[in-house]
Amino acid sequence: MTKKWIFALFFTLFLTACYDNIAPEDREFVITMGIDKAEDGGYSITLEIPKINALNSKSAEGDTKDIKTATGETLAEAMYNADKNSSKKTYYEQMKVVIFSEEVIQNEELFVNAVFELLENRAISNRILILRTEESAKDIISKNPKEDSMMGLFIANFYKKNKDSAYRVDLDKLVRYITQGQEIEIPLVKT
Repeated sequence: MTKKWIFALFFTLFLTACYDNIAPEDREFVITMGIDKAEDGGYSITLEIPKINALNSKSAEGDTKDIKTATGETLAEAMYNADKNSSKKTYYEQMKVVIFSEEVIQNEELFVNAVFELLENRAISNRILILRTEESAKDIISKNPKEDSMMGLFIANFYKKNKDSAYRVDLDKLVRYITQGQEIEIPLVKT
């Protein structure tokens, strides 16, 4: 009889699957990541994160996004550094766009390492849009497009509306071209 109660308690505990649940208000949902070359040669990332309360409020005035920056020798380290000083968990599963600065793309080792770090990160979809900029990625992400409150959403909506005519490079396609030794033209974004 005792074994049945222990089994029932054990089984119930695993059915709930909430032991590691993080509430949405305790997360920072990254929409866009910009990747620049840091002064020390590593990575400088910029994250575009919506202010959920501001987006939900019809009377919200001011900025509807937070911009978070961090640096690291590797992309994973920069992402860790972006997360470590926050009370909220940085959440990359909703990310729509990654923007590489031309400076990173021109440095083959830095670029390829960043691409494969993105690929290895289980929280990041292989279908995210990949873009490049001649400016710093931080400058692009910091802008507010007229049609949308966030650059990443504006870009994602543009590609959704023009899916039949817009040239698109996602992470999966980029990795295929790199591993096959082929050149690929990454779409350019400007302000």
